[in-house]
Amino acid sequence: MPRGQTRHYTLTVDFLEAANGAKRRLTLPDGRTLDVNIPAGLKDGQVLRLKGQGMPGRGTGKPGDALIEVDVAPHPLFRRQGNDIVLELPVTLKEAVLGAKIEVPTIKGPVTVMVPPIQGRARDCG
Repeated sequence: MPRGQTRHYTLTVDFLEAANGAKRRLTLPDGRTLDVNIPAGLKDGQVLRLKGQGMPGRGTGKPGDALIEVDVAPHPLFRRQGNDIVLELPVTLKEAVLGAKIEVPTIKGPVTVMVPPIQGRARDCG
């Protein structure tokens, strides 16, 4: 018996969900819902295949698959560059010259980072 048709869907996820992985529920036009596992490191435009979640097959035919194209929403602080996550963090001149402990946002939550002081004459300026 013929297999069911493949269905195509689009799902938008937050940047941090794509970076860290998540579980999302997708409501289909017919009212059914699908639980979608978002793997950590998912890229914008990546397609996830959910086997057997498409249209039913004829008679004893197997159901088709659901193909879900994932759109990753932009984040106000982070951006993806290849397999790297980039953050531009402003550091004041005083922090850069004298050194400081600063709080840095990461995809797993904030961390404290030590900015080492500049060695040499610049430290003796002030």
